Amino acid sequence: GGEGTAPEERERYRAWFTEVMRRTASLIAKWQAIGFVHGVLNTDNMSPLGLTIDYGPFAFMEAYDPRYTPNLSDSSLRYAYGMQPHIGKWNLHALGFALHRFLDTEGQLPQDDDFKPSVVSLLSQYDTFFQQSYDDEMGRKLGIDLTKLRNKNDHDDDDDDNNGEASLLERMLELMYVGKVDWTLFYRRLPYLDPQRTQPYQHIGELPREFLEVIMPNNEEDNPQQQQGKATAQADEDDEGLNEEWLGGGNDYV
Repeated sequence: GGEGTAPEERERYRAWFTEVMRRTASLIAKWQAIGFVHGVLNTDNMSPLGLTIDYGPFAFMEAYDPRYTPNLSDSSLRYAYGMQPHIGKWNLHALGFALHRFLDTEGQLPQDDDFKPSVVSLLSQYDTFFQQSYDDEMGRKLGIDLTKLRNKNDHDDDDDDNNGEASLLERMLELMYVGKVDWTLFYRRLPYLDPQRTQPYQHIGELPREFLEVIMPNNEEDNPQQQQGKATAQADEDDEGLNEEWLGGGNDYV
């Protein structure tokens, strides 16, 4: 029936659902950090315990590419590497829909996606859970306190020349993408860069040869300017093939 759930019981269900969100966000952040691609993130292939189950065709990403998927039947790239955080939230949305009468105050089954505000509020916490976990995982890989930098950015929004966490990750991932950088080897070799350099690297042409060998191992015969031109041209060509339905707009997780 459509009877509502007693307030004390409802709070137990909401606390449970919040913990499922936290575990899901933490798990997917770990996947993103190590380059793991599940392959088939249907709702029935996810565990409320935050465990990796029913994966396959799975893979560990080699060259960094948000669109990478080992599932050859996934022509829309719904379950690609860069989409995993979003699909995790979508699956939680489906779970919230199924449990709506236990999570909301009125206990009425919603029509289509017309969730009550309290359920929408619960789901909105996923983004915060994921970002915190992602910052922790990526911060450990880079040896940087990304959460601290993010908080600093929040107080420096009027600084157009912001070199904080978001800019740092975006620039790094862009270089990795256009250079077809091996996701695992990059972090293994990153500590070998010269720590004594005092000037920032403004573009790929200024990077030391050791770094170029890491990010462009197949183009060592080209000079840095030629490599930059090739990488930019390849990126422009690749961008034309992006699936806008799934990868368009505001993706903070890749």
